[in-house]
Amino acid sequence: MIEIVCILLGLYLLYRGQFKIAGRYIAKPQGRRIGLLLLMPSVATFCASFWVTLNSVTVSEDGTASINLDDALLGNLLTFQLIVLAVVLVIIASIIYNAPRTPPEEVPYVPPTPGGLPPASDPWHTPAPIQPRAPAQRPPDIMTVQEAAGYMRISEQEVLNLIEDGKLPAARMGGNNYRIARIAIDDFVSGK
Repeated sequence: MIEIVCILLGLYLLYRGQFKIAGRYIAKPQGRRIGLLLLMPSVATFCASFWVTLNSVTVSEDGTASINLDDALLGNLLTFQLIVLAVVLVIIASIIYNAPRTPPEEVPYVPPTPGGLPPASDPWHTPAPIQPRAPAQRPPDIMTVQEAAGYMRISEQEVLNLIEDGKLPAARMGGNNYRIARIAIDDFVSGK
């Protein structure tokens, strides 16, 4: 009898989804999950009884098959069914206990627009205006060591080492202040 009630209630909840019980609001996904859980004891019992039946088949010498089910085996099957039902009820109670006490916000249905784009009146889905990109700045024709290091993506010390080794032509302005022509850097990078 309990199994029939679980099956009928599980099928109803799979169809209906949302419901209210004990002051808690159960949303459709949780309601359908509860419906599936209510069907679990029947499915588990069917699978277990099928397995028990297959393992209880004996074939006699003349080729006839017989099923030998004893009361202890049937008692174990009933115990298994009750354990599965108890576990399912605990899981369902947990889902109901964790459900909110306030009803979920009703979200009005907005029919889709042609092309699948959201309606223009929806501020959350309005596309941001396309901002024009700033024009790329051209690097200066004459660079300092710091600018050359940034342009070449190496450290300033590496630029100074290239200058001192004579691999990168530069004009000395006093001390370690150098001016490097961009065309000289481009020639160095390209290997000319």
